[in-house]
Formats: sequence, structure tokens, C-alpha cells
Amino acid sequence: MDDSSEWSLWTGTQMERSRREAGLSLAKLADRCRDLGVPIHRIALGKIEAGDRTPTVDEIAVLAIALNTSPVMLLFGPQLAEGPVEVLPGLRTAAMHALRWFSGMEPITEDSAGAYRRSHESLQAVRHLMEARALIPVFTKSLHEAIAQNGSPERIEAAQSHLALRQEMLDDIERDVRDRGLILDDDASDT
Repeated sequence: MDDSSEWSLWTGTQMERSRREAGLSLAKLADRCRDLGVPIHRIALGKIEAGDRTPTVDEIAVLAIALNTSPVMLLFGPQLAEGPVEVLPGLRTAAMHALRWFSGMEPITEDSAGAYRRSHESLQAVRHLMEARALIPVFTKSLHEAIAQNGSPERIEAAQSHLALRQEMLDDIERDVRDRGLILDDDASDT
């Protein structure tokens, strides 16, 4: 292998498993990657599968799309359930812990926790935004159901109040996200 990371081998193994499950040859997978805008030669794909070549971030992304899986599954594969995995040479941890770190949910080591959390405040703000946006249709539906079922004025008023409160919370979160300098898709907030 060209490096000492187990991830190269795991990624290759998972890539091969996904490719075979999809019934694709290396040449067909290479064609899919090319069609998606990131050409990877079939020989390079074979080297990735063998663990002799570490894929780039672009290649992991296009392979995940071409194989109808996720980048995380290509990196961790079956180790997600069992672990441990080697994050770096000499740094092993439980697979789920590595996944949570890779997903920006927790630090990889406790000694880096403070700096890690500070650096991920924007990511947390975006997660809160997504959660808040997902709740607006739920409360809107509740209001529509109360009206459609000729609900009592109290029930309709309560549903309106809950929706208004959720919209206010969403507006606050969107303002926080903008204040952090993050770009919002304003069309996504139209619910």
C-alpha cells in the first residue's frame, strides 16, 4: 500500500463490495464517474479497491454517488457496527466514535474537546436551522387539520400560536446563521 492507513484498505473493500452488489465492472464504474464529472480510470479504481491507492475527497464523493451509497459508508463500511478503526496511524477508536467525529458531532480526543467545539459552533447552528425548518411543515399541517376538522377556536388558536412560535424560533436561528457569515438559501425557508 502507498500509506499505512487502514482506511485505504477499508475504503477499497467497501467500494468493491458496493460495486459488485450493483453489478458493475470497473470499466462501468469508471464510466459512471466520468459521466458525473470526476473521471477515474478503471486501473486507478482497481488500485483503490486493492488498497494500493488512497482516493481523493472528490473521488470518494463521486464514488459514493456512482455506487448509491454515502461517503461515510465507503470510509468505514462494515466497521461502523463493530470497530475499532484506525483514524490515523496509531490512533484507534470505536467505529461509532470515529463516525461521530467525521460527521462533526464530537472531538476525536478529549484533549482537543474545547477547541473542537468552538470551531464547530457554525456547524451546530446549521444543524439547528435544519431541525427548525423541518418542524415548520409539521406545525403548519397541525393548523390546517384543526381548521379542516372545524376545531374549536381554542384549538385553532393554540395551533396558530405554536406555528408562530416555531416561525419566530426559525427566524432567530436564521439570523444567528447569517450573523456567523454563513450563506442561506432563502428559497429553503419558504414553507
